[in-house]
Amino acid sequence: MTYPVPVSNSWGMSPFLVDIGDIHCTSDEVITPAGRRPIRSVSWEFRDLSRTVRVTPAWAVTLAVVGVVLALPFLLIFLPLGVLGLLSLLFLIAKEDRTTGWVVVGVHGHGLNYQIQLPALSPGQVVDYGSRVNYAHSLSELY
Repeated sequence: MTYPVPVSNSWGMSPFLVDIGDIHCTSDEVITPAGRRPIRSVSWEFRDLSRTVRVTPAWAVTLAVVGVVLALPFLLIFLPLGVLGLLSLLFLIAKEDRTTGWVVVGVHGHGLNYQIQLPALSPGQVVDYGSRVNYAHSLSELY
């Protein structure tokens, strides 16, 4: 198994160990658009403002409606075939999870207060952001 090489810039600076949006952490400092601070002097904030809801997908509603509309004429002519068409209502049982919202990541230190909102499109992405913040926090305590 190979691991990716950490990204570094051309100024000879330490490589980035973790990126959270436009917040970058090296072994000795945190770099944001608002400035740089030593990594030991910052604190981290993580807020999950996302929500996941379970909904019936549009394709299931469409297939159920089409099945019922096609089954109505057969109900009048041939009952068993019409009842078979009404089984298309079982498509309404299908569910999917949809995640919407934001994750707010903040880094605070002496003279530095920076927050970024990152879109949360899946529960796994929220966990990934949280893991990155936890890793950056551990770097703050490690060095």
